[in-house]
Amino acid sequence: LQSLTWVAANDLSPLDKELLVEHFECAQGFQEARDGQAFAFDSEGKTLITLHVRNQLQLHTLETSEDLIKRWASLMQIEEEIGKNHTYAFSSRFGYLTASPLL
Repeated sequence: LQSLTWVAANDLSPLDKELLVEHFECAQGFQEARDGQAFAFDSEGKTLITLHVRNQLQLHTLETSEDLIKRWASLMQIEEEIGKNHTYAFSSRFGYLTASPLL
């Protein structure tokens, strides 16, 4: 997690938020992201984390090579590091729980 750059949503301009959407090919925009919400990304521009945006923790990745297993392992490592200090709404029967029908 220390290798990620963390930015509060309030510190990003509308153009910065649109750049994140376009670069990571996100399905939804981040223009509504405000106080208490944040983004994190790596120096390679391959990983994006959204925190509290739409009340979710979301991990996004870009992989242009064929090494999807490596990218998946990278995301899992991030998720595990966050999980060491924060609990997730998780059910062994249903997986990660969310109130959003879109996610």
